[in-house]
Amino acid sequence: MKVVQQMNFIRWSDQYSVNIKLIDDQHKHLIKLINKMHEIILVGGNQKKVELIIEKLFEYTNYHFKTEEKLLETYSYPNWQIHRKEHDDLLKQLLKLKVRLVKGSTTVSLEVFAFLNNWLVNHILASDKKYSSYLNSKGVF
Repeated sequence: MKVVQQMNFIRWSDQYSVNIKLIDDQHKHLIKLINKMHEIILVGGNQKKVELIIEKLFEYTNYHFKTEEKLLETYSYPNWQIHRKEHDDLLKQLLKLKVRLVKGSTTVSLEVFAFLNNWLVNHILASDKKYSSYLNSKGVF
């Protein structure tokens, strides 16, 4: 029996924290889903398992973005519409990836994982961190 040591593709770091528990927990769950997909690939998982985790990733990402957008709109974050546009663009990219994977026109490769890593980490560090202090000043933690 072959034993595969679990290796996280992305590790949560406090530098990713936006100091809002709900959002941090959702970011951690997104990381968990990406790591689960990575694990499935490492053990030679079948296409159906990959498709299922991609579907979960897409659905949860959409849910997470709606949570963020509701907070930003509720607390009148300046230019929250720009943040929503970033979300829309990322969802379109993720949907294209999902469709290509289901059609078999691409496979989950290092390129896909690099995209997911860059998308998640860069979005958190470049965009989400911007609203952190604003929402904290409104009492959102």
